[in-house]
Amino acid sequence: MSRFAIVVALVCLTAGSASAQRPQTRAGFWIGGGLGYGSFDLGCDGCESDRESGVTALLAMGGTVSPSVLVGAELEGWGKEIDGVDLSFGHLSGVMYWYPKPAAGFFLKGGIGVARLAVDAGPLGDESDTGVGLHGGVGYDFRVGRTLSLTPAAGIFWASLDAENANVLHIGLSVTGH
Repeated sequence: MSRFAIVVALVCLTAGSASAQRPQTRAGFWIGGGLGYGSFDLGCDGCESDRESGVTALLAMGGTVSPSVLVGAELEGWGKEIDGVDLSFGHLSGVMYWYPKPAAGFFLKGGIGVARLAVDAGPLGDESDTGVGLHGGVGYDFRVGRTLSLTPAAGIFWASLDAENANVLHIGLSVTGH
């Protein structure tokens, strides 16, 4: 975790000087994708679970409504192998990004969609559960090109499933094309 945080900080510092030379403009189609680190927790009646760390991945795309509002779809997931069992949790959601100051790169995001928790135990079988998912986060687009940004972000995605709820707290770094 600490190495990843150091890498994100260095990228932000390096991109910060480059972004000062490139204006924040948003128009038309946008797409972003990246990797990160997340902490997963499962909650249910009568069960105790510890948070588990793992890799997160993000793919998002959509259109620009105004210089301060982007809308689109987001596919985000978390995964880890624990004692030979593959555990994955993610969501496919409609998403909105809001830039309070359109000339700057800071944004808030939120969305709602479908979440899925899957457990693959190999020959012992697999199980999955689907439910309503919510997510939210913050980030910053550091311009490194006319239409390209490095985007560190942090957030949470959460789901209400049949017998339990699940969530992932995460940080990550994406490349975003505007």
